[in-house]
Amino acid sequence: MLKAYLFEQDIEFSKTHDIRRLLNLGSHLVHEWAQFTDESARLTSYAIEARYPGSIATKELAGNAIRICRKMRKSVLAALELPDELPL
Repeated sequence: MLKAYLFEQDIEFSKTHDIRRLLNLGSHLVHEWAQFTDESARLTSYAIEARYPGSIATKELAGNAIRICRKMRKSVLAALELPDELPL
């Protein structure tokens, strides 16, 4: 959804899964996104670290990631002028 917003705004971005970087690219237009800086870095690390041996994805971490995603999703959908009741 972040990439869709950036695309709609003609903001160029490279191939990345770095959520914080994507948010930062659009935060000059959606100032609310600045509040997600730390949380977006955490989400990116969850996506990367949980893939490798030795890292453990706990139920608590998963719940936290879902809470962060829901807040960010609501904000990005608002920026896209879409209803926040779209299916996950």
